[in-house]
Amino acid sequence: MNKTEEKIIVKGTLCSTKIILIIGIVVSALTFVFPIINIIGVYIKYDHVYIGILPILQLVGVPAAIFGLFYLIYYCIGKCDITVTNLRVYGKAAFGRQVDLPLDLVSAVSKSNLLKSISVSTNSGQVKFNFVKNSNEVFNAISELLKVRQKNSIIMKAENEQKISQSSADELKKFKELLDMGAITQEEFDTKKKQLLGL
Repeated sequence: MNKTEEKIIVKGTLCSTKIILIIGIVVSALTFVFPIINIIGVYIKYDHVYIGILPILQLVGVPAAIFGLFYLIYYCIGKCDITVTNLRVYGKAAFGRQVDLPLDLVSAVSKSNLLKSISVSTNSGQVKFNFVKNSNEVFNAISELLKVRQKNSIIMKAENEQKISQSSADELKKFKELLDMGAITQEEFDTKKKQLLGL
């Protein structure tokens, strides 16, 4: 059996997402300033250190929450990659989820310029690859593969219909010969003719 050799058509190049993590670290660090000012203000005002629960939450909880949010965003979009071959679309989607989609199962592809994302649709759902720098190139490659598949499907359908039509004509010719020989009646020939021609 001759297997089709898999060839890589295009690989998605990811935009740099480390800036998101750096912003998260800077913003988280800056949120330490507000509770420290609050604690110093309490110390100066009352001439003694009084640390309530709110400044502690501000000191620890707020920066941690902000850093956690930015890290989650970084983890979602910073771990994606996509590769398109003549047989499949594969890579890592959001949250590092491994994806391997045979081209036969891909029903549609779309792109968003806002997040430079590529969405690949199948019967079981949609997979999104975010922050793909060459999203236009990846989108065009998948679109072209889908067009070729559709064109091949139409050609195969036309060829099959032609074979069926030719087969029906050959069979009708045989029944005509049987009629001419007197092996079947005109009524039997007409019935078979209607059946073969779909009348």
